[in-house]
Amino acid sequence: MRTGVWLAAAVVLHGLVYFFLVPPWMGEDEPWHLEYARNLAVAEGDEGADELTVSQRRIHARTGADPDEVVRGQALITASMREHRFWQRVDFAGWEHGADSLDHFVRGHSEAGQPPLYYAACAVLLKLSGLEDVGRQLGLLRGLSFLCYLAVVWLTYALARRAADEPWVAVAAALVVAWLPMHARQSAVVSNDVLVKVFAAATLWLVALGLTGRGGKAVIAGAVACAALALATKPTGIGVAAPLGVGLALSVAGGRGRRAGLFAGLLAVGLLAAGAVLYWMTVGSAALPDGDLRAHLRWLFSGDFARKTVRTFFGSFNWYTRELPGPMYTAGATAVALGLAGSLFAAFRRPVGLARGVIAVCWLAVLTQLLAMVLRGFAAGRFFFPVLPALATLVAVGFVAPLPERWRARAAALLASALVVYDGFALWNGLFPNQYLEWGS
Repeated sequence: MRTGVWLAAAVVLHGLVYFFLVPPWMGEDEPWHLEYARNLAVAEGDEGADELTVSQRRIHARTGADPDEVVRGQALITASMREHRFWQRVDFAGWEHGADSLDHFVRGHSEAGQPPLYYAACAVLLKLSGLEDVGRQLGLLRGLSFLCYLAVVWLTYALARRAADEPWVAVAAALVVAWLPMHARQSAVVSNDVLVKVFAAATLWLVALGLTGRGGKAVIAGAVACAALALATKPTGIGVAAPLGVGLALSVAGGRGRRAGLFAGLLAVGLLAAGAVLYWMTVGSAALPDGDLRAHLRWLFSGDFARKTVRTFFGSFNWYTRELPGPMYTAGATAVALGLAGSLFAAFRRPVGLARGVIAVCWLAVLTQLLAMVLRGFAAGRFFFPVLPALATLVAVGFVAPLPERWRARAAALLASALVVYDGFALWNGLFPNQYLEWGS
């Protein structure tokens, strides 16, 4: 009980460090995410729509917001970006003077193609708050991101508790999620990335509950609902589709045997995949496989995919324009690889209290998410965060579970120390100098 209290307090304090340290507009695509939510919260209108810029027409068509308010909103956002020295922090931002719309930053870009669930929730918060200043609106929605960060840490702890009876595995998994620098930074970023990972993490936890005999059909129904909400938030929630299929299969097959379970699993995965593709085609999502698949595979095996994914997963700042020293990426990737290898060793060795089914589901989630990123042909660490609880659980199992019981607390403490050092270096030698000390684009 005391360990849980100390863990919760440490996670809250650590999240607050990032919440107060990350400057306004330093989350990737943050201006457009706020714009989408703002325009859902204002009155509708059609007059003057022909006079809008490319991105303004897109957000007007998506939200139905009054055209004058669309123009005014972008002017207020760019003014706030200028006030907070956005153009000096982001190297590709270009010339700031005279910019009064987001098209002057990235022409034609908009988040209007994203599913509306996250933005609708944000719009409700903005309406209830009555805030008009865009800086305060940004702060309010960042508060929602902070709560999502805490929720994902808790769900990771709960998932890892289903994977292993050893409580130090759960503590280690929660620490991995809480202290990963780029994930901790999401406690202070306005983006639909912060909500999709909550629904995805909840799906994985509920599937794990079902696999360990907790909750029955009600748990599987909850997992289906959470997976649907994840996909309605952002298509990067696709990583939970295959684990959910396994959970559905085992629930349907019941005691009918392995063959029935396998058949039901394949059928469930096929139906989920078909439903996901149909949904994406209906809403015109950009998450569908894009371009030439052979080109994507060549890119994958060239090493560029791995390098970019590792860089943006472990630490890349100022809209991915400034990096950590190379050895930091090597150290992070090596640690994760060792943890994953350890999870396989532990699963085959099968120490007492380790749930193989949950371990398999975590691996399935990680591999499904990687496959989706390859098919899309785009690498970004934050796109992997919907299944970060699964990855953290595997890493924690790999470092803690294979050891004798008397050494597990020490292993968790050693992992916690390494995470604190790593995060501290990223914070004070990556985020802080790049976003406060080094200027000029």
